[in-house]
Amino acid sequence: MNERDKIAFSIYLVVALAWIAFGIVYISCPSFMPYHRQAVSMPWEALNPGLQVLIQAFMKMAAAGFFVSSLAVLVLLFIPFRRQARWAHRSIPLLELSGTACRFTSLRWWP
Repeated sequence: MNERDKIAFSIYLVVALAWIAFGIVYISCPSFMPYHRQAVSMPWEALNPGLQVLIQAFMKMAAAGFFVSSLAVLVLLFIPFRRQARWAHRSIPLLELSGTACRFTSLRWWP
């Protein structure tokens, strides 16, 4: 790999590992996060059980998205990217950008 590819590999690796970390945090969390509590202005215990199930399902779904898309990036990085497959140089950023756009859209952070 040339220097530019090594830098890209490192950046993609850090991003994929960060998204996996988010996935692990979300999948292992028994209630919502502190910023969720602030958004709804209620503690977890004050929510009705149906809403708790709905929020937990959303968090598990988000965690699965974080984990699966990052796992796909890691596979692309360690196999085709390292073998200098040109298509991998385009598909990795496309996968990350589309995954991030979906995450932000679902969280209504996207304009």
